[in-house]
Amino acid sequence: MHGVDNNTRIAKPDSPIRQVQLERTSSCISAGRSVAVTDQEEKDRPSFQYFTVLSSSMIFSRLRLRDIVSLERVCTRLRNGIHQDNALAKAWYRRFPSPHQYQLRTAINTKNADQLRDWLKSFTNDQALVNSLADRKPERVYVPALFFFTKTKLMSECKTFKLVKTATIDEKIPVKSARFSVDGRYLVTASCDDTAKIYLHKGAGTWEVIVIIPRVNSAALSPDGHHVVTASNDGTAKIYRLTDDGFPEPLVSISHTDRVYSATFSPDGRRVVTASIDETAKIYGLKDDGSWESEGTILQTSPIKLANFSSDGRYVITGGKGKTKIHSKEADGSWLEKANIDHERSVQSVAFSPDGRHVIIGCKDNTATIYRQTDGS
Repeated sequence: MHGVDNNTRIAKPDSPIRQVQLERTSSCISAGRSVAVTDQEEKDRPSFQYFTVLSSSMIFSRLRLRDIVSLERVCTRLRNGIHQDNALAKAWYRRFPSPHQYQLRTAINTKNADQLRDWLKSFTNDQALVNSLADRKPERVYVPALFFFTKTKLMSECKTFKLVKTATIDEKIPVKSARFSVDGRYLVTASCDDTAKIYLHKGAGTWEVIVIIPRVNSAALSPDGHHVVTASNDGTAKIYRLTDDGFPEPLVSISHTDRVYSATFSPDGRRVVTASIDETAKIYGLKDDGSWESEGTILQTSPIKLANFSSDGRYVITGGKGKTKIHSKEADGSWLEKANIDHERSVQSVAFSPDGRHVIIGCKDNTATIYRQTDGS
């Protein structure tokens, strides 16, 4: 800046020292001025934020008043711009893979302003902040980022959490699984009497059974809450679409030659993978016209009890009696085996980490083993 440009004590233009310095530097033009940049790795150059107070004072002492004022204005404008553009929230949001972003958008877009207020009130007493977030138009692309960024920040500042039981659902028989839809409106359970029940939240802590599906081993809701998939002893897995009143409308039946242990959705809700005792896992995908079509079959030499997608939907992990396999979706649409892991006992659970670089496998030998992806293996 001007204070530096006018400081002629550094070196005379024709001095030997100056000539040597010029040989070791490269030059460029910035804002009409010639700037010399030393030939030093960028990573070795400390950021301005790590300068000591003394170093900052020395720099400022060599700047004119208008230069310091300009710096202050620039920083103020950047700070205001970051705030007005919600840049921090957007940067935080971009770190999530697209399937997780889809789930966060769905969770916001399916809640009304009152539900959003109730969600935030449990973490802050700042009513102005609650109203400013809840009253924003949810269809704007930055709203999920801003909402969850703020909510995560508030949660991190909480020292204690108070758990409050809001409802109890007594089915009189053991319940094997229970899952919410992302928007919290629906709950699906699978019970030991081989039935799946879909509940609708009626408010004030009450849940009403709206449909019972018979002959079911397991049931799962899609992340957007629009579909349900069931796995049955009769060798079928069925995909249903939930109508506006919550009633399941049958869309497609996936056939196996033996009992289907499980059926699960991908994180973006656009694929289903089934696991069957007939040693196959089948993958179906949702098309733009709302139909579901087969996208491939994974073969194994032993019964498959479990199958799950990675967060980006590119990988499928299957587990069964003494074996776990990982398959990846290739460019031609086929599913290629990438890993084969043997176990002494049956596999009870398999899952990918959110970043897709780790898998955890739970077995009947009282162990849970974590594997990490390295160099594609």
